[in-house]
Amino acid sequence: MLILLTRRLFIAALVLLAVFAITIVVYYYHSRIRTKNYLAKTQAELRYFIQRQVDENGQTTGYECLLREKNAEGKWVLPHHLATLPLQRVVGLLTETFDSLPTGDSALRLSINLEYEQIISPEFDYFVRWAISRITPLLLTVELTVDSDRRYWQRPTFLRHIRQARTYGMHFAVDNVGADNSALSSIQWMLPVVDVLKCQMRSFRKLDGKWLDLNLQFWREFALERHIELVLLGIENEQDAALAKQLDIDLRQGYLFGHPENVDQPAVAEPKANLEHNGDAEVTPGKPTAHQQLYTDDYFAKGHWLLKIWQTLVALCGWVCVLVPVYITVRSFMGVQFGVFKPLWTYTEGIIEIKFLLVVILFMAVCAMIFSVSMSIIQNRKRDRLVEQWPTFNPIDQQKRAAELEAFMEKRFGDDEFRHHVRTYQVQSEQNLDTDAIHKLFGENDINQE
Repeated sequence: MLILLTRRLFIAALVLLAVFAITIVVYYYHSRIRTKNYLAKTQAELRYFIQRQVDENGQTTGYECLLREKNAEGKWVLPHHLATLPLQRVVGLLTETFDSLPTGDSALRLSINLEYEQIISPEFDYFVRWAISRITPLLLTVELTVDSDRRYWQRPTFLRHIRQARTYGMHFAVDNVGADNSALSSIQWMLPVVDVLKCQMRSFRKLDGKWLDLNLQFWREFALERHIELVLLGIENEQDAALAKQLDIDLRQGYLFGHPENVDQPAVAEPKANLEHNGDAEVTPGKPTAHQQLYTDDYFAKGHWLLKIWQTLVALCGWVCVLVPVYITVRSFMGVQFGVFKPLWTYTEGIIEIKFLLVVILFMAVCAMIFSVSMSIIQNRKRDRLVEQWPTFNPIDQQKRAAELEAFMEKRFGDDEFRHHVRTYQVQSEQNLDTDAIHKLFGENDINQE
């Protein structure tokens, strides 16, 4: 029975090891494919251009971020395979863009084009919260260009992500709506979460007497019925502007109001000097500090010879108690199995038990290795894709907490300028803060830590 169990455990260990090896090979293969994604690499020179959106009076109502790539000829063109662009790379590119945007009018909207794969990715929620916190007081709109010939999978995930993002204050827009019946049928399933429809002017120009299934008048009435904003894109001349005015389409965008502008990259700040480490103490270069002793051990201190002799004898006895049985067991097992040494004992039951224990140890080692390597891969992926790229807190609530705390302190102790420049200030007894005063403040505004 024990022999049969030993064989089965050994086979199970080999099967687990083989499955694990295949999994690692597949994971490595897909990782190599992801590393070949040229848009994810910094060598691909990408930049966001900005184009204005205006109302019927020509007043700016928002901006749209348009991604461009510099080709071999030095021209900025639309990049290919946008769906493969990681949202982490988008964050880096948008950071440079956000710093140059005017933020004086809270009614202005900033539109960012994303792909379907980016919206259904797990990072989308973090991206939206990050973007909203960075562009405040501007309002965020995420746009998606829908392909009527494409079949969209994971629709529940898409709708769930958009609904959650809308709770943060984001608007969702469908870009480049066309004049074919398929343009309407392809967006029917996502209409409950659509806030903005954008019609491209070139899709509604009647060329060679081409029949239009859906005209601009239809989309205007369609948007009004569903309380959706309608934006007319691609307005290039006064005739296009006059048509928009005739159809009472207030929001407009196109070359007539300005071409996409290249946002200059801000100067890169000098990196701060890294801290050097000396033992357990953290020091600044050029400033010697005393070594900080965190623990003591009399065994390694001067004197204490009796303690050293006693602890040394105990340690040696302990090692003897471990090594002698191991030596006897290994010598006897090797002698019986391979005739290498003269065995000290030859019990058959003992040999079988040793084989069983070796297989059990092998099985446990395989399980431990699978667990350790798997957890390492999971944690590394989480670190690379989440912890090091996205804030682990809600940046929107963080801004609200900072604003509420500033208002509370200003009411209690005076405005920011007064608090920073006053030389002497006497705190009255009624101005003292209760232990949970800040917690209650955040609780009243429903912005406590999650």
